[in-house]
Amino acid sequence: MLVCLVLFIVWQVIIMPFAYFKIVGHKFALMVKGPTGAGSSSTLDRWGNAIVFLIFGPLILFFNSLVDTVYFLIHVYKMDLDKTEAKKVYSESDIRRKNIPIHRRTFEKMFKYFQTQND
Repeated sequence: MLVCLVLFIVWQVIIMPFAYFKIVGHKFALMVKGPTGAGSSSTLDRWGNAIVFLIFGPLILFFNSLVDTVYFLIHVYKMDLDKTEAKKVYSESDIRRKNIPIHRRTFEKMFKYFQTQND
């Protein structure tokens, strides 16, 4: 987990300048050839969005990567995940007795699903 976290953070630092310049170019390109139709922004709105991102873009990208890192850590330590891995083949009697390495909620969902099938 620690290695993946470090790789993720390093990758974010490496790619952030490229993402910033790509998005700034895209925002200014939207001014030249802006989308038309219902719900599209005016040229002045697109110009304002481009200027705001030009100024605050690095800060926005930094906070986005910070939130991604926090959610990565939350998901790593999440403990209420259902078990889905089975190491051996189980007999039908084991399944009926619920003697299988699947979380109870998962088994009940699966059991309810098969009960509702009319095949």
